[in-house]
Amino acid sequence: MKIMPAVVTTTESDAERKVFALLEHTELGPHARAFHSLNISEHEYKLVGELDFLVLAPQGLLILEVKGGGVSCHEGLWTFTDRFGRKHKTSEGPFRQARSGMFSLRKRLRSDLHPSVTAGLVFGYGVIFPDTDFPKNSAEWAPAMVIDTGDLRGQRDLGDPLRSLLAYWDEKTNGAQDVTPSRIDTISDFLRPDFEKIPSLRHRADQLLTAMESLTEEEYHQLDLVENSDRVLCAGGAGTGKTFLAAEVARRDAARGGRVLLTCRSPVLASFLADRLAGATVDVVPLEKALDDKTDPYDVLVLDEAQDVLDFESLDRVGDLVAGGLESGRWRIFYDVNNQSALFGKFDPDALEYLQSLAGAGGHLRRNCRNTRDIVIQTKLVTHADLGKPSAGHGPPVEWTFFSDLDSEQGLLKEHLRRLAAEDVPPGDVTILSPVPYAESCVARMRTKWRKRIRILDPETAAAWPLREMTFASVADFKGLENQFIALVDINSLSATPRDRSLLYIAMTRARAGLWVALSERLRADLTALQRDRLAVVMEDTELAKS
Repeated sequence: MKIMPAVVTTTESDAERKVFALLEHTELGPHARAFHSLNISEHEYKLVGELDFLVLAPQGLLILEVKGGGVSCHEGLWTFTDRFGRKHKTSEGPFRQARSGMFSLRKRLRSDLHPSVTAGLVFGYGVIFPDTDFPKNSAEWAPAMVIDTGDLRGQRDLGDPLRSLLAYWDEKTNGAQDVTPSRIDTISDFLRPDFEKIPSLRHRADQLLTAMESLTEEEYHQLDLVENSDRVLCAGGAGTGKTFLAAEVARRDAARGGRVLLTCRSPVLASFLADRLAGATVDVVPLEKALDDKTDPYDVLVLDEAQDVLDFESLDRVGDLVAGGLESGRWRIFYDVNNQSALFGKFDPDALEYLQSLAGAGGHLRRNCRNTRDIVIQTKLVTHADLGKPSAGHGPPVEWTFFSDLDSEQGLLKEHLRRLAAEDVPPGDVTILSPVPYAESCVARMRTKWRKRIRILDPETAAAWPLREMTFASVADFKGLENQFIALVDINSLSATPRDRSLLYIAMTRARAGLWVALSERLRADLTALQRDRLAVVMEDTELAKS
């Protein structure tokens, strides 16, 4: 069934999101449609009202109230308990809410539309309890008006309960008749201006973020694996949740007692993680500082971005940080399967094999929970990296643009930033990345009015991440971090050296929703060749991942 708007953008309710997903798979006829979060400008007894869902089908029009979490009613006082355990009490029950919404909307439609449009139109309402079983028998409601977990268990849609609900209200309507497609269109055209707008880029990005910000079943499995093993080596490409998992593992280890160190090579990433773990008894320290401090060994070591130190000399030093060393100590090490050692030190396959021999358990994160399918495909095409199976769906297309000189690059960047602002994207959702430091980037040569809007990311600002301002960072400093929209500038080489490939891989995978890349004009043919040479393989891998 078509739903307007096409994405959930106006609610934090998990229950409404569940119903939205069920309605997407519901079929009530080729012209049926649903509306989410419909505002009613004229309500029976409120200044304004809001309908959770409205379903318009040939069989009639239904108002659906959604109540998630726990629900109880004692002596006419309703209590709703949300997912955080917070209780909300009201004398207005969900059936009264749905009933008043139905009558208010019916009055408005009959007063504003031609009588022929609403003649014989079946109006009805019901309440959906997606998280609880609810009593079906009551003098205040009919069984057909209740849709609870018993009706939804094992179902992918709402077809059966909605057909029963429509049939119930059809029997109570004098002169009921099916609604023709033209009448459905007329009613939709009347309703649409109040709430149906093409989702802005910001709202589409927010929807993608919601899909990404939860532990996948795979990551839950890895948490169980870590908790039952002394030494764990976990691999995964960019965007598969390694850093998130490392922080959560450190938090859980600390809760069991003992001293826990969470470390990584990047001071910027360490600062970000320290802020996220504020309140937990975890020491979060950049690796070089941890090695230089010469403190007593920790009870548990959690090392993120370990591909930066996968050589024997570095591992010898890392082993000193944990009681028992790498051979018999308690550690959790996370590394990227796509070698980024061109940025720091060197990668020794024998060192990785050595760690694998010590690990009591190994894990591999294969589900990409950061990047859209569009970003995953384009990154695979130009870097040949394994980013895992994309789980967030489609987003805006990756934009490749070409500059002839510094002035044209600045012009293209400014145009892009203005377009993001016009799409209601907050400045803090935008990060400009460059393979070179700020002083050498095109951003440093922009006019003062632009430079004042952009904050340079460093360990101090990373502690307050995400920021309200637009940010700039070098690609190396932004490892482990991410933002909704990434603008990648100063690209003068695609794959001439391993460092070029590593920088491009890291930079492209920082974007959650939107990625814009500015390349030198002389790289146009190189980009086309890279994409063409790998297209068949990447698309085959992507289709296999979907199956």
